[in-house]
Amino acid sequence: MNIVLRAAVTAFAAISSFAAAKAEVVHTIWEIAPPKGVAEVTATKGKTFLEQRLIPIRLVRTTDAALDGQVPAGTPLYLVYNDAEQIGFCTVIDRSPGKAAKGLFMALGNKRPCFTDRDNDGKFDATFQVFDLLTSPPKVGGSISDAQAMSSEVGFEEIDPNLYPENMLMLFKHSGTTAKHVQVNISFENAGSKVYWQPYGSQQIDGKWAVFVLNSLLWIKEINENTASFELQTDPTVYIQRTRQGIDMIEMPAFLRRK
Repeated sequence: MNIVLRAAVTAFAAISSFAAAKAEVVHTIWEIAPPKGVAEVTATKGKTFLEQRLIPIRLVRTTDAALDGQVPAGTPLYLVYNDAEQIGFCTVIDRSPGKAAKGLFMALGNKRPCFTDRDNDGKFDATFQVFDLLTSPPKVGGSISDAQAMSSEVGFEEIDPNLYPENMLMLFKHSGTTAKHVQVNISFENAGSKVYWQPYGSQQIDGKWAVFVLNSLLWIKEINENTASFELQTDPTVYIQRTRQGIDMIEMPAFLRRK
């Protein structure tokens, strides 16, 4: 490598490192909604035995059209936030075949508008864009702090998060024939093109075998070659967040609890 090229590569690496350090991280957290009234589940090896839905912690919809009609009135938007405790609301990604294929090869191909209410008067007054960085469940890239003022404000109203238009599911399957060797595998459905999965192994707790899986504690009651039965306990205070490193369990950030 010649001196000029080496210098250029070094300079580019330094700039990229600085940009990464300064980059704004936009977070999304998802509430895990287990089936109601289920205290025990029976699993057949290799088949889904439990589904839990992922929904946003807050969902709103526009009451006015925005961006010259690009975003119609009635559009659902889910909450995102950054480390500066700024809140935005984003449109749901278009997963139609053409858009999905474009997003596979170029992340910016799925960019879409989001909004923020900077003065907290109940109307959006600025807009920014995000694009999906990771899926299963979704994580976006963008900047709330760089949101640009809009020529006219846009009204919005809170709606039930269960009205989120994507039926994102966290699916559970098991393997193993003894309590000591049980594994529960997690995958995500309808949460993007990349299915994320992770195995969780059993452990002994007070002499009993159980599997911790994100928000769930599965006590192993019986197991044989083909089936297993679990007592199910879930923790409603645990939320899920996708990061570049994987899946995190987090509590609701304090500033969002105040909203």
